[in-house]
Amino acid sequence: VHDLSREAFTEGIRRGMFLDYALKRCRGAAVVDPDPSLCGRAMKAVMDELNAFSPLCERAGAGHAFLDLSGTQRLFGPAVDAADRIRRALRDRLSLDAGVGGAASKLVSKVATRVVKPGGLCTVIGGEERSFLDPLPVRILPGFDLAIMERLQAFNLATVGQLAGLSLAQ
Repeated sequence: VHDLSREAFTEGIRRGMFLDYALKRCRGAAVVDPDPSLCGRAMKAVMDELNAFSPLCERAGAGHAFLDLSGTQRLFGPAVDAADRIRRALRDRLSLDAGVGGAASKLVSKVATRVVKPGGLCTVIGGEERSFLDPLPVRILPGFDLAIMERLQAFNLATVGQLAGLSLAQ
């Protein structure tokens, strides 16, 4: 699954999910082949918008980007205000309902976007990362494929906090 509607999201479909699995969970889903040229133009437009907020803008796969807002406070206010401005700019100029996550690290900001998917704003204050992540389901972490998820489930590891609580030996 490359992208999905709000309705598919509420049915439990997620980006990166294998299509056959997604169709079993959401039998009424319509599958539309992506148009690479259209996707490329859209991503370029998004990056153009994001570059107006920070020169430190990094593309991170289809439809994803990371911005370093350090030093932009005098221009755009605190990071949470800048993130909200970014969401509004993407909505107003490109008609995109973007999920925006603000945090001190890429991992936590990525998870924050997943908490508000398919659109919304979530910021995690520095020092609060553990309390934010601990209660979340492990499936929200990026990079876990179906095999890893099945192993975690076999060990009854349901939350990020349970996983983080394991020793390296475990």
